[in-house]
Amino acid sequence: MHFHAVIPAWGERCVAMARQYVIPSVKAAIQYAGADVRLIIYSDRELSLDGIDGEYRSLTPPSSANPVSNLQGALRNLHHWTIAEAPPGSAAVLFNADTVVSREFFSFAAEALARGRKVVAATALRALIGPRPPSSPPIGAVAADLLEWAWNNRHPIAEDCVLGRGRTTFPNTVILDRGPNVVLHSVHLHPFCIVNDGRVLKFKGTIDDDLLAAYSDDEVGYIANGEVGFAELSPPGFKSDQYGSGPRMSVQSVVEFGRNSKWMPCHIRNFRQPIAIRGVGDWSHPYIEQIVQSVAKK
Repeated sequence: MHFHAVIPAWGERCVAMARQYVIPSVKAAIQYAGADVRLIIYSDRELSLDGIDGEYRSLTPPSSANPVSNLQGALRNLHHWTIAEAPPGSAAVLFNADTVVSREFFSFAAEALARGRKVVAATALRALIGPRPPSSPPIGAVAADLLEWAWNNRHPIAEDCVLGRGRTTFPNTVILDRGPNVVLHSVHLHPFCIVNDGRVLKFKGTIDDDLLAAYSDDEVGYIANGEVGFAELSPPGFKSDQYGSGPRMSVQSVVEFGRNSKWMPCHIRNFRQPIAIRGVGDWSHPYIEQIVQSVAKK
């Protein structure tokens, strides 16, 4: 399987993280799997591919006039280009400039696609990083070690998604902290790997919003049981306006959010999927089905 991968990175913070953490983690995953990968980097400043097959492409960063809207539009364009550019039968891999991956990624993706899956979806736990982080994410680590680091260094946003103690006005992600077992459920899962099978993919939002609606249940392979780890690196004040305030995270607050934001069938399918962060065992929890059934009743 050939993988056609992309990392978009612009702005001082994202470029620094891509250079120091993300590209090295992708390189380690390529080497671990012996994978056939071509990496395209889109950036407003030149970034070294660090020995990986691929190329750098200059890109003017989104305008600051409406940064959120323009950022989403720029990412949507890049992802459309990457999927379309991937040779037929190969897989487009859509990384972010702030997401570190464990070394098993390409091995897991190749096996899932060989079993007939058309897309591999997961999510990254948001982890705290800054100019002087208490520790740096492990590069080339096994999934369990990267996830443990991410949980121990979880960002305040992640803490505010913990059911029963977090506060947020945007509970699209629910984390169940059960001591030795930590499980995450999210409406928005990132399609990290997509087979170019000729189908036309149109997504109105970012890829973690509505792209998975194009796939049936048996076409989606979830990274759910800690087979691969992801850590999304963010500074302390990142999007703090949506978190740390609002109602305490509860079953009812998540139900109201789901009804108001009109979850689609693909969102409910995503939300039902438990994503292991720490521990082993049965990840099912009655709260999750209670939320799904309550949202669907409206």
